[in-house]
Amino acid sequence: MATLNINVFDGKSIIDAQRLIAGLAKSVQDAEYAAVTKITEKLAMRIRENMGTYPRNAEAGGTLEGSSAQASIRTEYEYIKGHWHGRIYGADYLIYLEYGTGELGAASAANPNQPAGWAHSGESWVYKDPIYGFVTTHGQPAKPFMYTASIQTKAELPEYVDVAFSQWLRRTKKGKAMYQWTP
Repeated sequence: MATLNINVFDGKSIIDAQRLIAGLAKSVQDAEYAAVTKITEKLAMRIRENMGTYPRNAEAGGTLEGSSAQASIRTEYEYIKGHWHGRIYGADYLIYLEYGTGELGAASAANPNQPAGWAHSGESWVYKDPIYGFVTTHGQPAKPFMYTASIQTKAELPEYVDVAFSQWLRRTKKGKAMYQWTP
């Protein structure tokens, strides 16, 4: 480990130390951003993959593969109060796919993390479809593609963080940015 000597009476020495410390802080932020990005992108990919395994509905047939719901999944990153945050979002109706609706949603209850106040209707309802006319529905079962993706990805979190910070440590050691202050 290299040694950084700071002469508190020499302004240049103090400025050099401040620059070094700022550089190390930036490196840590970069490593954190790399970990958050990797985790968020992996989770978004798994959500899309899992959506492709669930059926659309009885009338349409097929799965959610290639659907507008699947295409709506997006990621974004924001630096808030000294830390990077990843966000995954999509179409407004995805919550109804995840938790289900009506009697069928209540019966499936595949995601135990339902939002506070979430309640399934115990009744059927009628709507007018342009192709089928008036249709009675009992809702749809839950398709917990987000919950399943979070469980799948959770086990890999330590690995992603470890890789990001190991890469950071290798870079800082090569760049001799690891310093010890000796008074």
